[in-house]
Amino acid sequence: MKMEGSFEFEGSRAEAWEILQDPDVLKAAIPHTKSMELIGPDEYATVMQVKLGPLAANFNGNVKITDKVEPERYTMNVEAKAPIGFGKGAIQIRLEEKSPEVTVMTYDGDLQVGGKLASLGQRLLDTVAKSVSKQALNSLNDAIKAKAGEQNA
Repeated sequence: MKMEGSFEFEGSRAEAWEILQDPDVLKAAIPHTKSMELIGPDEYATVMQVKLGPLAANFNGNVKITDKVEPERYTMNVEAKAPIGFGKGAIQIRLEEKSPEVTVMTYDGDLQVGGKLASLGQRLLDTVAKSVSKQALNSLNDAIKAKAGEQNA
């Protein structure tokens, strides 16, 4: 499954970078994330509750950040398993300053799914992935705006 797109954050590139590196903010922003714990340098253990059509399960996963060039780019490597299937892949994330107050994030990657999860069909998986991504990015943008508001208060 191809994942690509862009999103404009209402904050500086440094603010966007900081938020994207904070596991507590990420846990709160990514829908259905039950836990996200730092287990090593730039590596996290995660648990996500996933419900897709008739299938539901907790996915135990690992997220490792590589190819990190602050505050410009990194690669997020993801692996997750559950009784209903698995997902794994890598997504390249880039941050570009559009203006001092606006940062454009672009992302591009591939995610492979298997098991019963793959039987749901590409269209349903794409729809769910886009919905979750949109919710997470909007939530992260709200966190950036809140942090900027705190600093300006």
